[in-house]
Amino acid sequence: MPAVGESWIGGQNTDEEAFWAAERQRTTWADGHQERGGRASEDADKGFQMNSVEDALVQYLGTISGIQRSTEELIAYVDQAKRTGNVAWNASQTHDSVRLILSKYGIKVTDINRLEIFMRVPMHKIGWVMHYTEDNDQQVVVIEAGKPGGTSFKYYLYQCSSAEQAKKICSTFGEAFALVHSRAVLESL
Repeated sequence: MPAVGESWIGGQNTDEEAFWAAERQRTTWADGHQERGGRASEDADKGFQMNSVEDALVQYLGTISGIQRSTEELIAYVDQAKRTGNVAWNASQTHDSVRLILSKYGIKVTDINRLEIFMRVPMHKIGWVMHYTEDNDQQVVVIEAGKPGGTSFKYYLYQCSSAEQAKKICSTFGEAFALVHSRAVLESL
């Protein structure tokens, strides 16, 4: 049985149209002119901020869909998907490398040069993020996405280069969710 790493659970109920309107206005995302290193170095010690844009180079393993599952059920489901060929056993550094980008608006997955966008998920549709270690020491990050309160979810699987990278991705998602959620609560008062 794979070892389970850190996980983060959350979600936010906001309007999807507002997300896409804000996303279109962000010229740094639309034009690909943002700083290539993610967060500016002076903000590095402050954690995730409202203006942060974090990115990580990971390898895409695949996407599976289905009902919401517990951690153990999801790991078993991923193993089954690998055995049936729906998810890659190992990612290719050359062909499967992608850039996972996180901002207050949600996540975006692009090619390494940020020229082609493969996927976008608004923050309010991210259910949780978890990291686990496969028996072969492969570090896997799973992002659950779906409509809050819905019955159908997508699980995006990414292979990380190290346990530290996977833990950093999970903790950054946790910081981002906590910040965006607390901001939304304060603005609603």
